Parts: sequence; structure tokens; C-alpha cells
Amino acid sequence: MSSRHLRQMRVPDVGHEGQRAIAAATATVPGDELASEVALRYLAGAGVGTLVVASDRLAMLGHAIDKRLMFRVDPSLMDAALTDPDEGAGASPVGVGCAFALRFLAEVVASTQAGRR
Repeated sequence: MSSRHLRQMRVPDVGHEGQRAIAAATATVPGDELASEVALRYLAGAGVGTLVVASDRLAMLGHAIDKRLMFRVDPSLMDAALTDPDEGAGASPVGVGCAFALRFLAEVVASTQAGRR
């Protein structure tokens, strides 16, 4: 695990186990618009192990963030779009991408905590 994730590991709800789970996780980011880019940036920065994206453009963007990241390109995801079920159609792309990434990370960490109980 990288020292760049030390802040996350210091959060009691994440810790080393949560960060290991994030590093082992696979996130699927549909679409190829601004919301997808924002989600990709947050997920890559958090250290998600494998990212499945809709386009080579997003994969190249992810490699620019961190060369160690693993990417798979699935063109069938191109027609899908990120949406925020809490905000509806009026949400900003940045807010939608951020909410998508944070929800994914919270689910990964929560599943790790459930396994501890």
C-alpha cells in the first residue's frame, strides 16, 4: 500500500483493512462525460485496484493520475450515464461524479466492517 493513502488509513472507519479492500475492489464507471471523469479521478485517487471504463480516453486519463492503476475498457458502457438518484436530472456533473465515487468507496469500506463483526 502506498504512503499516499495514509490519510485514509488513519480514518478509524477505513483503517488498513478498508484500504486493502479498496485496493482489491473493481469499480465500473459508465459513460464518457464530465461526471464519469470526476468519478474516475476520485476512485483512482482513493486507490481502487481495477477500474472498468467506457473509453480509451478515460483509461488514458486514469493512467495520467497513477500509472500503477489497472484499467479495462468496456465500450458497452459508453451509452450509459452516471446519475445521482438523490439529486435527479438537475444535479451538476461534478456533484454526480463525486457522489458516485463516494458511494462506491463507502460500500466497499462498509462491507469490510461487516466482515469484522
